[in-house]
Amino acid sequence: MSTDVAVHSSKWVEQQVRDYLALIDDWRDDPILYCKERLGISPTIQQRKIMLAVMEPEARVSVASGHNTGKTAALAMLVLWFIECKEYPKIPCTAPTYSQLRDNLWAELAKCIRTSDDHMQAEKIHPRFWLGNMLRHTNHRLYDKDAENEVFAVARTSSASNPDAFQGFHASNIEIGPDGKRVEHEGKEDNGSLLMIVDEASGVSDKVFEVMEGALASGGARCVLTGNPTRNSGYFAKSHRKNRSSFTSVIRLSSLESELIDDPKAYREGLVKKWGEGSNVVRVRCDGLFPKEEKDTVIPFELCEIALSREIDEDSIGLGRRLGIDCARYGDDRTVLVIREGNNVLDLVIRSKQDTMATCGDAVRLIEKWDVTDVFVDVLNMGAGVVDRLRELKYNVHAVNVSNSPPSLDRTEYLGEKPKTMRDFLWLAGRQWLQSEAVSFVGIEDSQARDDLSAELAQPKYNLDSNGRFIVESKDAMKSRLSKEGVDDEVRSPDLADALLTTFWPHHAMPSEGGRVVIRKRSQFRGY
Repeated sequence: MSTDVAVHSSKWVEQQVRDYLALIDDWRDDPILYCKERLGISPTIQQRKIMLAVMEPEARVSVASGHNTGKTAALAMLVLWFIECKEYPKIPCTAPTYSQLRDNLWAELAKCIRTSDDHMQAEKIHPRFWLGNMLRHTNHRLYDKDAENEVFAVARTSSASNPDAFQGFHASNIEIGPDGKRVEHEGKEDNGSLLMIVDEASGVSDKVFEVMEGALASGGARCVLTGNPTRNSGYFAKSHRKNRSSFTSVIRLSSLESELIDDPKAYREGLVKKWGEGSNVVRVRCDGLFPKEEKDTVIPFELCEIALSREIDEDSIGLGRRLGIDCARYGDDRTVLVIREGNNVLDLVIRSKQDTMATCGDAVRLIEKWDVTDVFVDVLNMGAGVVDRLRELKYNVHAVNVSNSPPSLDRTEYLGEKPKTMRDFLWLAGRQWLQSEAVSFVGIEDSQARDDLSAELAQPKYNLDSNGRFIVESKDAMKSRLSKEGVDDEVRSPDLADALLTTFWPHHAMPSEGGRVVIRKRSQFRGY
């Protein structure tokens, strides 16, 4: 931050100015001390690991983390330390979606500022020196009120088509001499310091990191990447593997060691009971490890997890909203209703042990709320009654029998496999959909339901029969396998996934020739 602090007439305030400047000197190279004395926050051991790594000159830090380790709060504390203790700092911050920046990093910044102000008030520090009075916090920027264009942090989303989150940033101790060569001014490392922050880094395009690499070429620039290790490909994954030597610090944070979880052991055991020891859910969401590449899984885990943080696909808006229903009635499984519009899953409702008329009531509410064009109901178990009642109410309902034969498809241009049954077709269609790299689950408000949908889609395995037909693991076989892998005996079938996949049932609205369903292009598939 600029050290041009206004001096008030009061001698008491003048003394506090001198004290403040002396404290800045103490804090400049010690973010942990800054957090304790300035913010009134004592960082956890895991948060300190990140801070100590970032404080190094020209730090390049990559952090793969399980859930609930406080990594985003650590980023917020680092932003405040950097913006207040460095000379004329600039801090561009990015994540896959604006909602992630707003709801996570920017929310943590606001919380830290409030905590600091309460701490300063308790310490009887003049309000002129409270962070809330020195900085302005808006939806997109955090800046020094006396140096808005010179001292700031800015939130910028970015994508492969718009990778400009870090465009135009460089540390200003670099000048280009008359001969066109770069000149670094020694002793000016903090004059125009640059800290680039990437949160949820697994979901950020490699093109964004290419721009970041250019900005890192200026001396004094630092970067810190954090995220759940959801993908085995891309810049973030490489930073923990073959490009590890290019980073000054590569850190893995496990939820099992988090001081922010009341009972970390119980948290992990709960995930193991639900998804299995060694499962990708446990590896990624708790252990901070990248997913295993399982060749016999129908849908790769990383395709599902990345949809949890991807922005809504604008091109899908207006393609028609579909309601998929998987009915269970009073059994152990759940009744699930899912709304999908093209590449976007917009709503998900889960019910246990309810009768078909109550399910119809839920369906009608969702149809009216979302202006649904088509309803798809799995009729193998208890769905027939739901179909009859909704048709009686004059809704456009399709009865999906997953045991039927699949439609005839051009296997080389579409699925790449020959499904044996309609159920196998629906799972292959779901895989093709997720491979489009445009699918988003962020429309589902319930975060636990979002997580469970992703995990269920990545659960089933497959094999081929003697005719080379693709067969998805049956529900009973999957339950038996998961039980052997340590999953709770009461493990449920993939009801959320099944409800979603019913919306891919091929109906009359699809292109057809001579009664055969024909899909030749991915662009046709997107609205399907």
